[in-house]
Amino acid sequence: DGKIATNKHVAYPWAYDTGYMATIKEYEQKRLAGNSQTRHLAGDVKVEGKLVYIGCFLNDTHVSGMQDLINCTPLKAGATNDVDVAIIQINTKTLPAGVERIVDLNQAAVTDDALVIGASVYTIGFPAGFDIAQTAQGLEANNQDGKITQIRGDVEFGHNIAIQHGASGSPVFNQYGQLVGVINAGFLGIGDSYNMAIKAKYAVELAK
Repeated sequence: DGKIATNKHVAYPWAYDTGYMATIKEYEQKRLAGNSQTRHLAGDVKVEGKLVYIGCFLNDTHVSGMQDLINCTPLKAGATNDVDVAIIQINTKTLPAGVERIVDLNQAAVTDDALVIGASVYTIGFPAGFDIAQTAQGLEANNQDGKITQIRGDVEFGHNIAIQHGASGSPVFNQYGQLVGVINAGFLGIGDSYNMAIKAKYAVELAK
């Protein structure tokens, strides 16, 4: 039905950029307060995020601009920012022609017991976005592997798959091809080996 799992910070970025929102609010309040005719409105300023567009591009296709974007609509997201997953849906509610290999989000996710330090994990995604993905053949995903390096509680686990900005929302699989997580963050300033993923069970729960 065209549903896609991604990160909440991708679908609802303003939920995480509170500093930027606060700066806009402060600027607008000062502007209003500086005019005697609008001073009474300064206390009523509210700043809210608004989505202009969100969509996806198909792997192994030529992408030349936004006209190639497949438009989507956000459906729902994790109840808190710690649960950094969201579900978006292609506006036609169908997968594009030729897309056959999917992760069935209606199936149960792997149990937490399967997430152990040293377990092999694999991802398919677009770290660094178009900078790496654009090739002579068109848009091509990066396929990488690594290990689970840390158990971070009920929501996240650590891994050492190299990521960069743009990898957000990439699926993480185990050696059996089962979905175990969704890449959401990394400590990019201290190297490539300290990264995180949200456990797959949260994407599965949202998709129900």
